[in-house]
Amino acid sequence: MTLLASMDWIAAGAGLAAGLAIGYGWKLWRERARCRAAAGKADEILCSAQQKAAAMCEEARTEMARLRRETETALAEEKKTLEESRQRLVEREKLVNDQLTGMARREELLQREQAELSRQRAELAKREHRLDELELTRRQRLAEIANLTEEEARARLLEEVEKQSRKDAADLSRHILDEARAEAETE
Repeated sequence: MTLLASMDWIAAGAGLAAGLAIGYGWKLWRERARCRAAAGKADEILCSAQQKAAAMCEEARTEMARLRRETETALAEEKKTLEESRQRLVEREKLVNDQLTGMARREELLQREQAELSRQRAELAKREHRLDELELTRRQRLAEIANLTEEEARARLLEEVEKQSRKDAADLSRHILDEARAEAETE
């Protein structure tokens, strides 16, 4: 084997190693991006829920003020019939109480949703941490099992990935050729 041929093998190995390292880094980046996206979405949902709660509270205050003004106006206009005024007041108080009860239920629901979002956010953080731990454990275990250094284990893993990649590429090219032949035969 000539020096030029051995340098080609070294360059090919280095290129393969760099490609695999870049691919692995890209995969890790993509996973972390998914986790960040999920956390961002959880933050958006939480923010939206808080805004809705604030809007609902403001709307309820406005509604209560409107109902109070209507009640006072009705009582002033209907002094002649005290019993009818009392009945209207009782009915309106019931309406306000029902609305307040409904708002309390909605507020409780929003609080439960907030707690659930917080729990999900914490769970996502735990999962991300667990993934990092599992990756480290996988590397250490691979080195222990093979009784190799991390670099030797990585080299073997890269060889396996290279073999699988070549097989996948051959399968793909065979598939493309078969499709081209079938297409040519149909024409």
